Amino acid sequence: MKRWLEFLKERLPLPVLLISSLGLSGSSQALSPYPLSALTVGLGALLAFVFFLTMRIMDEVKDFKKDQIAHPERPLPRGLLSLDEAKKAVTTCLALAVTGGLGVGLLGFQLAAGLYLFSCFYLFLMYKEFFIADWLETRVMLYTFTHQIVMLFLSAALTTLVYPGLEVSFEILRPGLLFLGIFFTFEIARKLDPAAHPMLQTYRVLYGARKTGALLTLGCILDLLGIGLNRSALGLGAYLLAAGPVLILLLFPRFMDKNHKAIEGLAGLWMLLFVWTPFVVRLIG
Repeated sequence: MKRWLEFLKERLPLPVLLISSLGLSGSSQALSPYPLSALTVGLGALLAFVFFLTMRIMDEVKDFKKDQIAHPERPLPRGLLSLDEAKKAVTTCLALAVTGGLGVGLLGFQLAAGLYLFSCFYLFLMYKEFFIADWLETRVMLYTFTHQIVMLFLSAALTTLVYPGLEVSFEILRPGLLFLGIFFTFEIARKLDPAAHPMLQTYRVLYGARKTGALLTLGCILDLLGIGLNRSALGLGAYLLAAGPVLILLLFPRFMDKNHKAIEGLAGLWMLLFVWTPFVVRLIG
């Protein structure tokens, strides 16, 4: 147990997962036209927590060979846990996620259950790299897109927990489009180290400064589009969210190499703001 607690402390801080899960659940539902419920927000937070936990352990397993060379200090490469133990944890967590999805369906949230189970299936495909790992690894942007779009499916599942009956429409996807942009932005912003090991395939090393700047700009544009699509539900919160991408764009071109950690931190801060703002705005009316 001590080994697992140390692993979680280093690679999957549970407080961060809990905060992110609750925010994503509350905000996904807050952007719908229906009343919020403590039950549905709590259920959504639990589903999101198990989903994120599963995804993060999957990432550790998938990155094992790279980490042996580029990050030998991490828990799996240094032997804190064995690779087999981590793989068993993936299986257990995925089974728990599927059980949660089936349980939500039995409670009467059939559409949410279906979307969540689809998200779990898609997560499994991500874990297996869609069974085309070698082909996909050489197409970095396609890899990024296929691994970020899962947020759209997950958010839709959480959103439909508050929808009465079975309603399939653009409304259940609209909240996810807000979160898709910021998660894409953060994915780019966290891989800006110009001195990173080539095996890690960071965007800055692969594409150089200008192309990486263009990718970050694309992410910020997606952020702003998501804000625009949800503006009527966000109210004043829309303008608060809009400031984040603008600041990132202003800082990035000039300070990328010397301050890549600062840009990553700023993107992470705004990711949390994106995740929580709709929920807070709805709570305070």
